[in-house]
Amino acid sequence: MLFFIVRFLLWLPARILLPTKVINKQNLKQKNACIYTANHQSMLDAVVLFVRLKFSTYYMAKYDIFKNRLMGAFFKSLHTFPVNRHIVDIKAVKMVDKIISKNNSLMIFPQGKRLKTNDDFSNVKNGAVYFAIKYKLPLIPMFFVKKPKIFHFNRLIVGEPLSFEEFYDQKLTSELLNKATQKYIDKMNELKPLK
Repeated sequence: MLFFIVRFLLWLPARILLPTKVINKQNLKQKNACIYTANHQSMLDAVVLFVRLKFSTYYMAKYDIFKNRLMGAFFKSLHTFPVNRHIVDIKAVKMVDKIISKNNSLMIFPQGKRLKTNDDFSNVKNGAVYFAIKYKLPLIPMFFVKKPKIFHFNRLIVGEPLSFEEFYDQKLTSELLNKATQKYIDKMNELKPLK
């Protein structure tokens, strides 16, 4: 219930304070579960996406923001759940399994942290492609042209759904995941020239 209230209250202020033109908006309209990803420079990235993505989307966030119990409970009510990036977080993996089993979607920032530049994909983590392959879901790559700032016009470029079908039903080795992640990075780099 709180999720819908907060989203309703944030929708108009976010549109006014963070004016963002979504390019290829039709690619966001996925009927079934999918994995959304985006480059990450600011907490405001998440605000823009929170009011733009479908209601059934859940957001993976670093566990640090959940250390305060009150704030943690608040973020969890907004379809956000913690992940510890420094270990194989079994609890987070189980949460993803629960989310996908209910045909809900997942939003991940594959760079794992906020970066100074919008096009640094040198340290992209394998998690997003791992889930896309494991659950045989399309991955929707999104690229913020600029770092979101209050009252600064921005563009969010949405790529076509990316399939990892060639990796399905194979053992998810590090080598395979690295190849799949490189495919994702290549797609993100294709979005950049549209700036």
